Amino acid sequence: MAGYQVFNEKNVIEYVVKLGIFNEVTSSLTCTLIKDTDSSFRISDESNTFRINDHNKSVLFTQALFAQSHLPINAEVKANTKAKVKDKKAYLKQTDIETERLSYLKALCPDSNFDILHHNPTLACLVLEDNKDFKPLSQVILSLPNDPLYTKMGKASAHYLARTQFYSSGFYLSAQEKHSKFIQFCSLNNKATFPLLENSFIDYTCHQLADDATSEEFKNDEILIAEVAELKTKLESTSQALIHGKLEADKILINEHQVKIIAPDTGYYGPIGYDLGTLLSHYLFNFCSSALTLETYQRAEQLDEVIKNIREVWNGFADEFSLLMRDKTQDQELQNETYQARYLRSIFLDSIGFAGCALLDKCAKAISADNEMSLNDDSMVSKAIRYNLQLGIILIKKRYQFVSINDVLLEAEAIIEKE
Repeated sequence: MAGYQVFNEKNVIEYVVKLGIFNEVTSSLTCTLIKDTDSSFRISDESNTFRINDHNKSVLFTQALFAQSHLPINAEVKANTKAKVKDKKAYLKQTDIETERLSYLKALCPDSNFDILHHNPTLACLVLEDNKDFKPLSQVILSLPNDPLYTKMGKASAHYLARTQFYSSGFYLSAQEKHSKFIQFCSLNNKATFPLLENSFIDYTCHQLADDATSEEFKNDEILIAEVAELKTKLESTSQALIHGKLEADKILINEHQVKIIAPDTGYYGPIGYDLGTLLSHYLFNFCSSALTLETYQRAEQLDEVIKNIREVWNGFADEFSLLMRDKTQDQELQNETYQARYLRSIFLDSIGFAGCALLDKCAKAISADNEMSLNDDSMVSKAIRYNLQLGIILIKKRYQFVSINDVLLEAEAIIEKE
């Protein structure tokens, strides 16, 4: 695997200049190593990301790193060289797969993905459009209702999900093409990234909550356990489309002009409702939490904004996905209007169920929940977790009774109005 080298602040500038991305001379450019927690772009679990900029533009350079054990350095490890080189080849292959997936998603929804400016498979590196002028949903959602950027989030996210998931599904791809995409993008995926697929999701949730009464209630709720089992099986066995799988609030970025979605570092073919459920859970979590922190006049305005975005997420997705099914479906048997209506209904029910599971997971991770809620008072944190637990359980158990997204909102409103 000759040719691989680890870049630093100096030689990465020289490399980028040779690509012609910048017109400036090397001395006018600056380079900063970005911590993993500060960067949304990662092409592997072990990677370096640099920001290179001049006065007019900036780009991100990210490179997958190999553990020192992968690089034989003396005779003592000579016996293991063949196996180690094989590991390195697999690692390079992984970065190729991830780059191909980024390019594929960019082609499906150009306005919602960052540009890939350069890819070198030998060096396991990418040069990408920078995201420094964007704010994540996790920040914007806490500044409601004063942040005008928030109004764009719902529609843009729904647009991204509708396009990427329709065009990677069996409505548009033949069975052979879909299988090819699965092999191309998902062969290295790690299912453990999905909390719902952990062993005993309910037990884990109970343990994290550290509330004996709540734990017993969870463990003795046969309907809840059955519904979680159904959703868990659906996530594990359904391959409707190429899903994001990690659509957390810090993966949705926005500036004054655009909304961008950070693609995941692993691919997964799964149920279309999973990403929608994850997205809806962010807004629902904020809805239940922010109701505790604001004065009456502020609360009404903020909750109205959240409600608007929740409606726009589902209704925007449903409208665009329905049009795509009607106009772009390739399989003649799937062009049936009744079947398409049933299919959309199943996506809705799945998304509500997965949203409920995501709310339980957020509550179980109380520290992360505290950060996202931006609550300082322990009693308010406890109350917000209780609100979200109640809503999560209702969404999981009653989802088949819901006809529209308005039914979900009525349940959320009823919970926060109880006290």
